[in-house]
Amino acid sequence: TVRDNKYTIVNAKQPTQSDSAPVDQDGGDLTYMTTVTFGSQGAQYHMLIDSSGSQSWVFGSDCTTQACNNHDTFGTANSNTLKTSSTPFSVGYGTGNVNGVLATDSVTVAGLTVPLTFGLASNATDEFLSYPMDGILALGQASSSDATFMNALSQQGHIPSKLFGIHLSRDVDGANGNDGEIDFGTPNSDYYSGSLSYTPIIPDQSFWQIAIDGAGVDGKSASVGPQRNAILDTGTSFVYMPLSDAQAIHSLISGSSQSGETFTVPCNTQSTVQISISNVNYNISYQDIVSSSTDGGTTCGSKIVGRQTFGPNQWLVGDVFLKNVYAVFDFDQNRVGFGAKTANANGDDPPSSSTTSSPSTSSATSSTSSLASASTASNSTGGSSTQSGPDSAAQSSGSSSG
Repeated sequence: TVRDNKYTIVNAKQPTQSDSAPVDQDGGDLTYMTTVTFGSQGAQYHMLIDSSGSQSWVFGSDCTTQACNNHDTFGTANSNTLKTSSTPFSVGYGTGNVNGVLATDSVTVAGLTVPLTFGLASNATDEFLSYPMDGILALGQASSSDATFMNALSQQGHIPSKLFGIHLSRDVDGANGNDGEIDFGTPNSDYYSGSLSYTPIIPDQSFWQIAIDGAGVDGKSASVGPQRNAILDTGTSFVYMPLSDAQAIHSLISGSSQSGETFTVPCNTQSTVQISISNVNYNISYQDIVSSSTDGGTTCGSKIVGRQTFGPNQWLVGDVFLKNVYAVFDFDQNRVGFGAKTANANGDDPPSSSTTSSPSTSSATSSTSSLASASTASNSTGGSSTQSGPDSAAQSSGSSSG
């Protein structure tokens, strides 16, 4: 395909659980995608999995911008059941924007087929040249009347519970780690040990947002601010937080330094960051914190960034954290569940979780910084989110209910 000739995609193995699909990635842990089949001729597209948005979209065949030319596109030549409308849709990202019209056709993921209204992009800015996905599969919070993939699955009785679980692979684990998976309706217990620990979401029409108890490094509490909330976003690569919180965490990593909103750490650090949620501590492996070398030597970038993306008390928590847990997004119960990875998930020992004393929060003044490459993706009720790969956070317009 056009996309396969332009981009690297690391394909995951086929799941053994029913109603499940492989989660592929770009080879750098930045973009996690699954295959979505559109229309009567079974045209397949790699779609970014976005837990922060409710408007799915795909590049349209009438798009002539360079970004579209580098990807696989969808149109009437690919399906005789595609119905386009005159209703415009637009999604603006910190890293670019797409626009076009809303369309309807059959969509299949994990062997589950539903009719879906989605955006058919006729214009995409050059920023999308950097990313391998052909569109976005939106799995965010939405009202029950919105035409989302999860609503359609539930309404048609395809799944026993309106939820999805997701396991994200880590590229450095090599062949043993090529096992990313998304599970619809039933969590896959093969990917976590013990039981899932659930926490209620903060009511919101768009976000999977939960309260954070605290944070720490190697068991030492970090002085992050009180009443912090985390937006969980599979479409965000890094972890973003108010600058003062990032400073507090990096102050406990030996050899770290700061430059504006970004930080560096020793490339050989083995420091483990903890986030406490509902009295359970979850580890973030140093493998997921350390980025590429900034000087060709011993200093590397940190994937924890001191950037306020939304409110002064909000963190945007992406794949850097989510790679370390099996996460369940439960629409019916308005909650998110986490399970500690099993030893065979991501090809290594599981990041431990415990219910012992959690890193406590303490008072700290948060400092805002520019949104920069953060973006926001929302449905017609006006929600948003962010990302460091293709920045899944965006401002969208267009009605997708029905």
